[in-house]
Amino acid sequence: MEKQSTKERYLITALRLFAEKGYDAVSVAQIAAAVGLTPPALYRHFSGKQALFDAIIALSNQDFPSRMGKLGIDFTHDPEERAAFSRMSEDEQVRLIQQLFLHTLEDEYPALFRKMMTVEQFRQPQMAEIYNRRYVDAQYEAFTALMQDGIDRGDYLAGNARTMAVQYISPVIVMVGVCDRAPERKDEALTLIADHVRQFDHIYRSRRREIGIC
Repeated sequence: MEKQSTKERYLITALRLFAEKGYDAVSVAQIAAAVGLTPPALYRHFSGKQALFDAIIALSNQDFPSRMGKLGIDFTHDPEERAAFSRMSEDEQVRLIQQLFLHTLEDEYPALFRKMMTVEQFRQPQMAEIYNRRYVDAQYEAFTALMQDGIDRGDYLAGNARTMAVQYISPVIVMVGVCDRAPERKDEALTLIADHVRQFDHIYRSRRREIGIC
């Protein structure tokens, strides 16, 4: 693991404190103390707490697409990945969606960022906009493109792609929130997600074979 720079240590420490206590409850002195340095040392890197917060947002916006790309789930922009999803077996889809869930839940920076935004969306309207775009709209947009591609290819029954996307990914979004509050329910969530993906596949894909239209 690469050694973090002092600036990176400030960012992750501030993010952790903001996620735990909320932005308003955290002081520059607390952030500096948690890093093991003094407030003047922090000011050599950031002009203040708001600058730290803005840097956290910027880093997350910059990092989010690359993280999704590494997971192979850039369904919005990559038609080849959409086609690959349509060709996946039921078991492969289960593994992919469980992987997405675990990444969202456990990867430190995005997990802390999401928890921070869950609180801060009620403090600043622009934070609510970021939260909705990142954790709701972007997911529905990606999976709408995916479902429409599957319908066009004849892999799924004809239907409203947006509605199908909401049906497909909403349980994952819900279980992330559940496990944020109750981490001990992770195994339950993984089982629910697997059952959900299999049932969705049966309704929208396997049923094509059952009613003889493949």
